[in-house]
Amino acid sequence: MALGPDIRKDKRPQIVIQQMEWQHAQSLGDWTLVGRSVSPGFDFEGFEMAIDGMGKDVFNHH
Repeated sequence: MALGPDIRKDKRPQIVIQQMEWQHAQSLGDWTLVGRSVSPGFDFEGFEMAIDGMGKDVFNHH
């Protein structure tokens, strides 16, 4: 899934990541800006940062 303004080329302006799902970004060009908003208020309890190399096992099925 690719984010971007051109919805005619299967881009999406935003996506929703559900609770307990992993997220990651991969640049498709010279630069990438990634942001996120959370609601209700975000709590770091239970937060887990992926370790380097983890994406190959976790994210490639998407």
